[in-house]
Amino acid sequence: MLTLVTEAKWCQHFIMDYDFNRSYRDLIKDEFSVRNSKNKFYSLRAFGRDLGVSTSYLSMIFSGKRHPSVPVAVQMSKGLRWDVVQQEYFLCLLELENPKTQVSKELALERIQNLKKHNIKYDNLDLDIFTSMAHWHYPAICTLLTIKDFKGTPELISRRLNLDLNEVQSALERLQRLGFVKYENDIWMASYENVRLHAVPSEAIRAYHKDVLSLAAEAIDEQSFEERDFSNITVTVDPKTMEQAKKKIIQFQTEMTHLLEGQQASELYQLSIQLFKLTQPAGSNA
Repeated sequence: MLTLVTEAKWCQHFIMDYDFNRSYRDLIKDEFSVRNSKNKFYSLRAFGRDLGVSTSYLSMIFSGKRHPSVPVAVQMSKGLRWDVVQQEYFLCLLELENPKTQVSKELALERIQNLKKHNIKYDNLDLDIFTSMAHWHYPAICTLLTIKDFKGTPELISRRLNLDLNEVQSALERLQRLGFVKYENDIWMASYENVRLHAVPSEAIRAYHKDVLSLAAEAIDEQSFEERDFSNITVTVDPKTMEQAKKKIIQFQTEMTHLLEGQQASELYQLSIQLFKLTQPAGSNA
Protein backbone atom coordinates (compact mmCIF):
# COMPACT_ATOMS: atom_id res chain seq x y z
CA MET A 1 0.00 0.00 0.00
CA LEU A 2 1.21 3.45 -0.86
CA THR A 3 -0.81 6.12 0.90
CA LEU A 4 -0.55 9.82 0.21
CA VAL A 5 -1.60 11.68 3.36
CA THR A 6 -1.71 15.43 3.67
CA GLU A 7 -1.70 16.32 7.32
CA ALA A 8 -1.23 19.32 9.56
CA LYS A 9 2.12 20.37 11.04
CA TRP A 10 1.03 19.65 14.60
CA CYS A 11 1.25 15.91 13.88
CA GLN A 12 4.94 16.03 13.02
CA HIS A 13 6.37 15.85 16.51
CA PHE A 14 4.56 12.79 17.81
CA ILE A 15 4.82 9.60 15.77
CA MET A 16 4.70 6.53 18.02
CA ASP A 17 6.63 3.40 17.05
CA TYR A 18 4.81 1.21 19.62
CA ASP A 19 8.04 -0.35 20.86
CA PHE A 20 7.50 -2.42 24.03
CA ASN A 21 11.19 -1.95 24.94
CA ARG A 22 10.61 1.73 25.68
CA SER A 23 9.61 3.16 29.03
CA TYR A 24 6.47 5.18 29.53
CA ARG A 25 8.81 7.81 30.99
CA ASP A 26 10.47 8.18 27.60
CA LEU A 27 7.19 9.32 26.05
CA ILE A 28 6.71 12.00 28.69
CA LYS A 29 10.34 13.11 28.49
CA ASP A 30 10.18 13.27 24.69
CA GLU A 31 7.10 15.46 24.88
CA PHE A 32 8.75 17.77 27.40
CA SER A 33 11.86 18.03 25.19
CA VAL A 34 9.74 18.99 22.19
CA ARG A 35 7.93 21.70 24.12
CA ASN A 36 11.13 22.98 25.68
CA SER A 37 12.86 23.13 22.28
CA LYS A 38 10.03 25.32 20.98
CA ASN A 39 10.06 27.54 24.07
CA LYS A 40 13.25 27.66 26.11
CA PHE A 41 11.28 29.20 29.00
CA TYR A 42 8.97 26.18 29.17
CA SER A 43 9.89 24.66 32.54
CA LEU A 44 9.22 21.40 34.34
CA ARG A 45 6.84 23.37 36.55
CA ALA A 46 4.85 24.46 33.49
CA PHE A 47 4.87 20.90 32.16
CA GLY A 48 3.58 19.55 35.47
CA ARG A 49 0.84 22.16 35.47
CA ASP A 50 -0.26 21.07 31.99
CA LEU A 51 -0.29 17.42 33.10
CA GLY A 52 -2.15 18.18 36.31
CA VAL A 53 0.62 17.02 38.67
CA SER A 54 3.09 18.77 40.93
CA THR A 55 6.67 19.47 39.90
CA SER A 56 8.03 17.20 42.67
CA TYR A 57 5.70 14.35 41.61
CA LEU A 58 6.79 14.73 37.98
CA SER A 59 10.47 14.79 39.03
CA MET A 60 10.05 11.51 40.91
CA ILE A 61 8.47 9.93 37.83
CA PHE A 62 11.30 11.17 35.64
CA SER A 63 13.93 9.80 38.03
CA GLY A 64 12.21 6.43 38.38
CA LYS A 65 11.47 6.86 42.08
CA ARG A 66 7.71 6.67 41.56
CA HIS A 67 5.13 5.26 39.16
CA PRO A 68 1.90 7.17 38.56
CA SER A 69 -1.35 5.43 39.39
CA VAL A 70 -3.59 4.54 36.47
CA PRO A 71 -6.01 7.45 37.13
CA VAL A 72 -3.08 9.88 37.28
CA ALA A 73 -1.57 8.37 34.12
CA VAL A 74 -4.88 8.81 32.30
CA GLN A 75 -5.04 12.41 33.49
CA MET A 76 -1.48 13.02 32.29
CA SER A 77 -2.11 11.51 28.86
CA LYS A 78 -5.21 13.66 28.43
CA GLY A 79 -3.17 16.69 29.48
CA LEU A 80 -0.76 15.83 26.66
CA ARG A 81 -3.76 15.78 24.29
CA TRP A 82 -2.95 12.30 23.05
CA ASP A 83 -5.60 10.38 21.17
CA VAL A 84 -7.09 7.16 22.57
CA VAL A 85 -4.55 4.92 20.80
CA GLN A 86 -1.59 6.91 22.12
CA GLN A 87 -3.14 6.86 25.59
CA GLU A 88 -3.51 3.09 25.41
CA TYR A 89 0.15 2.69 24.44
CA PHE A 90 1.24 4.89 27.34
CA LEU A 91 -0.89 2.95 29.83
CA CYS A 92 0.35 -0.39 28.48
CA LEU A 93 3.97 0.67 28.94
CA LEU A 94 3.16 1.70 32.49
CA GLU A 95 1.57 -1.71 33.13
CA LEU A 96 4.65 -3.47 31.71
CA GLU A 97 6.93 -1.57 34.04
CA ASN A 98 4.68 -1.65 37.09
CA PRO A 99 2.31 -4.63 36.61
CA LYS A 100 -0.47 -5.49 39.02
CA THR A 101 -0.14 -9.17 38.13
CA GLN A 102 1.76 -11.33 35.67
CA VAL A 103 -1.45 -11.75 33.67
CA SER A 104 -1.98 -7.98 33.40
CA LYS A 105 1.62 -7.63 32.22
CA GLU A 106 1.12 -10.26 29.51
CA LEU A 107 -2.11 -8.59 28.38
CA ALA A 108 -0.35 -5.22 28.16
CA LEU A 109 2.40 -6.75 26.03
CA GLU A 110 -0.20 -8.32 23.74
CA ARG A 111 -1.99 -4.98 23.29
CA ILE A 112 1.27 -3.25 22.37
CA GLN A 113 2.04 -5.96 19.82
CA ASN A 114 -1.38 -5.38 18.27
CA LEU A 115 -0.77 -1.64 18.15
CA LYS A 116 2.60 -2.24 16.52
CA LYS A 117 1.02 -4.56 13.96
CA HIS A 118 -1.48 -1.92 12.87
CA ASN A 119 0.85 1.06 13.05
CA ILE A 120 1.48 2.64 9.65
CA LYS A 121 4.97 4.03 9.10
CA TYR A 122 5.40 6.82 6.59
CA ASP A 123 8.21 8.24 4.52
CA ASN A 124 8.01 12.01 4.34
CA LEU A 125 7.43 13.47 0.90
CA ASP A 126 9.16 16.71 -0.04
CA LEU A 127 6.80 19.38 -1.36
CA ASP A 128 9.02 20.12 -4.36
CA ILE A 129 8.83 16.45 -5.38
CA PHE A 130 5.07 16.36 -4.85
CA THR A 131 4.67 19.45 -7.03
CA SER A 132 6.07 17.51 -9.99
CA MET A 133 3.46 14.74 -9.51
CA ALA A 134 0.43 16.63 -8.17
CA HIS A 135 -2.18 14.75 -10.21
CA TRP A 136 -4.43 11.97 -8.99
CA HIS A 137 -3.00 9.30 -11.30
CA TYR A 138 0.52 9.44 -9.82
CA PRO A 139 -0.34 8.09 -6.34
CA ALA A 140 -3.01 5.91 -8.00
CA ILE A 141 -0.41 4.19 -10.19
CA CYS A 142 1.96 3.68 -7.24
CA THR A 143 -0.81 2.24 -5.08
CA LEU A 144 -2.13 0.00 -7.85
CA LEU A 145 1.34 -1.53 -8.13
CA THR A 146 1.13 -2.69 -4.50
CA ILE A 147 -1.88 -4.96 -5.11
CA LYS A 148 -0.85 -8.58 -4.64
CA ASP A 149 -0.23 -10.48 -7.89
CA PHE A 150 -0.87 -7.37 -9.99
CA LYS A 151 1.20 -7.47 -13.18
CA GLY A 152 2.53 -3.95 -13.49
CA THR A 153 2.53 -3.41 -17.22
CA PRO A 154 1.66 -0.04 -18.78
CA GLU A 155 -1.14 -1.67 -20.75
CA LEU A 156 -2.81 -3.17 -17.66
CA ILE A 157 -2.37 0.05 -15.66
CA SER A 158 -3.95 1.95 -18.54
CA ARG A 159 -6.99 -0.35 -18.57
CA ARG A 160 -7.49 -0.46 -14.81
CA LEU A 161 -7.26 3.31 -14.34
CA ASN A 162 -8.87 4.28 -17.63
CA LEU A 163 -5.84 6.33 -18.63
CA ASP A 164 -4.21 6.96 -21.99
CA LEU A 165 -1.29 4.57 -22.49
CA ASN A 166 1.13 7.39 -23.31
CA GLU A 167 0.10 9.17 -20.10
CA VAL A 168 0.79 6.03 -18.08
CA GLN A 169 4.22 5.52 -19.67
CA SER A 170 5.15 9.15 -19.05
CA ALA A 171 4.01 8.92 -15.42
CA LEU A 172 5.97 5.70 -14.84
CA GLU A 173 9.13 7.25 -16.21
CA ARG A 174 8.75 10.28 -13.93
CA LEU A 175 7.93 8.13 -10.91
CA GLN A 176 11.01 6.04 -11.64
CA ARG A 177 13.24 9.13 -11.77
CA LEU A 178 11.77 10.23 -8.44
CA GLY A 179 12.37 6.79 -6.92
CA PHE A 180 8.73 5.81 -6.33
CA VAL A 181 8.65 2.87 -8.74
CA LYS A 182 11.18 0.44 -10.18
CA TYR A 183 11.28 -1.77 -13.27
CA GLU A 184 12.29 -5.39 -12.70
CA ASN A 185 11.68 -8.59 -14.67
CA ASP A 186 9.60 -6.73 -17.27
CA ILE A 187 7.08 -5.35 -14.76
CA TRP A 188 6.75 -2.14 -12.75
CA MET A 189 6.70 -2.29 -8.95
CA ALA A 190 6.26 0.26 -6.17
CA SER A 191 9.39 1.24 -4.23
CA TYR A 192 7.61 2.74 -1.21
CA GLU A 193 4.77 1.49 0.98
CA ASN A 194 3.51 4.68 2.64
CA VAL A 195 4.18 8.31 1.88
CA ARG A 196 3.12 11.30 3.96
CA LEU A 197 3.03 14.92 2.86
CA HIS A 198 2.77 17.53 5.60
CA ALA A 199 0.12 20.11 4.78
CA VAL A 200 1.44 23.59 4.02
CA PRO A 201 -0.03 26.41 1.93
CA SER A 202 0.66 25.23 -1.61
CA GLU A 203 -0.89 25.67 -5.03
CA ALA A 204 0.18 22.12 -5.91
CA ILE A 205 -1.68 20.62 -2.94
CA ARG A 206 -4.78 22.69 -3.71
CA ALA A 207 -4.64 21.55 -7.34
CA TYR A 208 -4.35 17.92 -6.24
CA HIS A 209 -7.41 18.17 -3.99
CA LYS A 210 -9.42 19.79 -6.80
CA ASP A 211 -8.29 16.98 -9.10
CA VAL A 212 -9.55 14.35 -6.65
CA LEU A 213 -12.84 16.20 -6.09
CA SER A 214 -13.50 16.20 -9.83
CA LEU A 215 -13.13 12.41 -9.81
CA ALA A 216 -15.65 12.21 -6.97
CA ALA A 217 -18.13 14.29 -8.97
CA GLU A 218 -17.79 11.90 -11.91
CA ALA A 219 -18.19 8.85 -9.66
CA ILE A 220 -21.62 10.07 -8.48
CA ASP A 221 -22.99 9.55 -12.00
CA GLU A 222 -20.77 6.75 -13.28
CA GLN A 223 -20.60 4.29 -10.37
CA SER A 224 -23.44 2.29 -8.88
CA PHE A 225 -24.73 2.93 -5.38
CA GLU A 226 -23.20 -0.36 -4.20
CA GLU A 227 -19.74 0.63 -5.47
CA ARG A 228 -19.45 3.97 -3.71
CA ASP A 229 -20.48 5.88 -0.60
CA PHE A 230 -21.17 9.60 -0.39
CA SER A 231 -22.43 11.25 2.77
CA ASN A 232 -22.49 14.75 4.19
CA ILE A 233 -23.47 16.48 7.40
CA THR A 234 -23.91 20.16 8.12
CA VAL A 235 -22.97 21.03 11.70
CA THR A 236 -22.33 24.01 13.91
CA VAL A 237 -18.66 24.22 14.92
CA ASP A 238 -16.66 25.68 17.76
CA PRO A 239 -13.45 26.84 16.00
CA LYS A 240 -11.43 25.75 19.03
CA THR A 241 -12.25 22.10 18.24
CA MET A 242 -10.74 22.15 14.74
CA GLU A 243 -7.28 20.93 15.76
CA GLN A 244 -8.71 17.93 17.62
CA ALA A 245 -11.10 17.25 14.73
CA LYS A 246 -8.18 17.06 12.29
CA LYS A 247 -6.37 14.60 14.54
CA LYS A 248 -9.44 12.38 14.69
CA ILE A 249 -9.80 12.50 10.90
CA ILE A 250 -6.23 11.21 10.50
CA GLN A 251 -6.94 8.46 13.04
CA PHE A 252 -10.12 7.55 11.14
CA GLN A 253 -8.19 7.38 7.86
CA THR A 254 -5.74 4.92 9.41
CA GLU A 255 -8.53 2.75 10.79
CA MET A 256 -10.34 2.72 7.43
CA THR A 257 -7.12 1.74 5.64
CA HIS A 258 -6.81 -1.39 7.77
CA LEU A 259 -10.50 -2.23 7.31
CA LEU A 260 -10.67 -1.71 3.55
CA GLU A 261 -7.47 -3.54 2.64
CA GLY A 262 -8.77 -6.75 4.18
CA GLN A 263 -7.03 -9.95 3.14
CA GLN A 264 -7.54 -9.80 -0.63
CA ALA A 265 -7.43 -6.21 -1.87
CA SER A 266 -8.10 -6.14 -5.60
CA GLU A 267 -9.58 -2.72 -6.34
CA LEU A 268 -8.38 0.86 -5.91
CA TYR A 269 -10.54 3.43 -4.13
CA GLN A 270 -10.10 7.05 -3.10
CA LEU A 271 -11.14 8.01 0.43
CA SER A 272 -11.44 11.77 0.71
CA ILE A 273 -12.70 13.82 3.65
CA GLN A 274 -13.58 17.50 3.37
CA LEU A 275 -14.28 19.73 6.34
CA PHE A 276 -14.78 23.36 5.39
CA LYS A 277 -16.62 26.48 6.51
CA LEU A 278 -19.93 27.59 5.00
CA THR A 279 -20.44 30.84 6.89
CA GLN A 280 -18.81 34.23 6.59
CA PRO A 281 -17.30 35.75 9.75
CA ALA A 282 -19.87 37.16 12.14
CA GLY A 283 -20.59 40.80 11.29
CA SER A 284 -19.28 40.43 7.73
CA ASN A 285 -21.16 42.32 5.03
CA ALA A 286 -19.87 39.97 2.33
